[in-house]
Amino acid sequence: MLKLQAAAVGRRKQQNVELIQFLVLISLLCVIMMFLLLVPCAIKSHPPQENSDYILTQTQMEDMELEMKRRQQTVMRQCHNTGDDGTKSKLHASRLLKVVTKLFVEKKRKLVWCPVYKAGSTTWMEIFAIIGGVMTPENRIRLSKGLIQMNQLARMVYPKTKDANTTVKFLAKSTRFIIVRHPFERILSAYRDKLEHRKGREFYYRRYGRHIVRSQREDNDTFVDRAEPTFVEFLHYLVKTKTFDEHWRPFTAECAPCELNYQIILKMETLEEEQLFLATKLNLLDALLTVNSTGLLLHNTNPNGRTEHNYAQQYYRDVPNQLLQDVYMLYEKDFRLFDYSPEEYFNFAKMT
Repeated sequence: MLKLQAAAVGRRKQQNVELIQFLVLISLLCVIMMFLLLVPCAIKSHPPQENSDYILTQTQMEDMELEMKRRQQTVMRQCHNTGDDGTKSKLHASRLLKVVTKLFVEKKRKLVWCPVYKAGSTTWMEIFAIIGGVMTPENRIRLSKGLIQMNQLARMVYPKTKDANTTVKFLAKSTRFIIVRHPFERILSAYRDKLEHRKGREFYYRRYGRHIVRSQREDNDTFVDRAEPTFVEFLHYLVKTKTFDEHWRPFTAECAPCELNYQIILKMETLEEEQLFLATKLNLLDALLTVNSTGLLLHNTNPNGRTEHNYAQQYYRDVPNQLLQDVYMLYEKDFRLFDYSPEEYFNFAKMT
C-alpha cells in the first residue's frame, strides 16, 4: 500500500514538473511573439539615425534652389562681360562640339553631367554606374583589384557620343550639372595625385613628369636626387607651355560653361550637402546612399591622401608671388565664372 502511495506521489511530482516546463515554454513563446510584433513598429517609428542625415527640409531645398540660380546667373553674367556668351558663333560651336563628346547623358532622367577630374568625379562616376546597372558584385571585385577603373565602368553604359548634333539638341531639354573646385586647390590636388611621386604613377611620369624636370630644372642641383618635378617646377611648366591634362585643364575649356549654361553648379567645398540636394531633386538618393554606405573604392585615389585645404599653405608658401600671378591668369575665367577668390593663396605665396 505504501509503495502504491509513493508511486502516486512521484507521478504527481513528475506531472507538476512537466506542467511547469510547459508553462515556461508557453511564456517564452509569448515573449518571442511580442518581440516579433513590437520590433517592426519600433523600427518604423524610430528610423535609423543616420538616415536623417540624408533628408533635406523643404526650406533647405528652396534655399539651395536659390543658390543654384544665383551661381548660374553669375556664370552667364561673367560670360557676357567677357564676350564669351556664344556671340562668336564659330568658336562657340567648335568648343561646344568638343565638350559634348565627353558628357554623361542619362536620357531617362534627362540628366547631363560634364565630369571634371579632381572635383568629385569618382563619386558621380559610381552613381552613374549604379543607375546604369553595371555596379555588380563582380565589377566591384574587379574595381578593388584595379582591373578596371570607375570611369571605364561608367562608360560601359554612358559611352562618349558619336552623334554630337543629336546630343546638342537633347541638351536643351535636360538638367545639366557640373562640379567645380577652387582652381588653385584643384591644381595642387592634380600635382599631388599625378606628379609628386613616381611610384604608382609611371604613366604620368613618362608623359609629363620627366619632361617637366628636363625643361625646368636645368643647372639647379637643389633637387638633383629627385626624379619627380616639384610643385614650383610644375607651375613654371604650366605658365611656359600652357600644356593641360584633363586633371588640371580649366573648367572653361573642359566643360564650356558659357555654351552649356549649367542649371546646377555644385562646389567641392560644400559638396556633401549640395550633392544631396541634387540627388533628392533628381530622384537619385538611393544611388547616393549606396555610394556612401559602401564607401568609395580607393585604389585609384591619391596614395598620399586627399588634398584638403589645409595642405595649401604647405605647398604655396614656396611659390614665388609673380609665378602664382601668372598661373592665376591662366585660370582667371574659372575664378570669375565660379566666384572664387585667389587672395588667400597670394598671401601664402613667397614674396621675391
